[in-house]
Amino acid sequence: MAEDSLLNFVKKFLSNSGYPLEMQVARTFRRKGFVVEQARSYIDVKTDALREVDVLAYSSSASSLYPGTGWAELRLVLECKHSDKPWLIHRRR
Repeated sequence: MAEDSLLNFVKKFLSNSGYPLEMQVARTFRRKGFVVEQARSYIDVKTDALREVDVLAYSSSASSLYPGTGWAELRLVLECKHSDKPWLIHRRR
């Protein structure tokens, strides 16, 4: 019986955290050909505290604007949070 309550506790904890979303985001970026790192640590320069980024995603390719002249690289730093309220992301053009 104690094993069942521990399992239920863990399931509830995970469902209320950003971890399932982090795994889904990382998996999606990998499927799209990105190199992905999860749980990457860094030192916060303002507080000197050790912190963690949920997902880093990298993609690079030859520049299509001027072929043969260089590479273009996209680096994304993603923080995954759980929320009962939906979030909306706006993109500027």
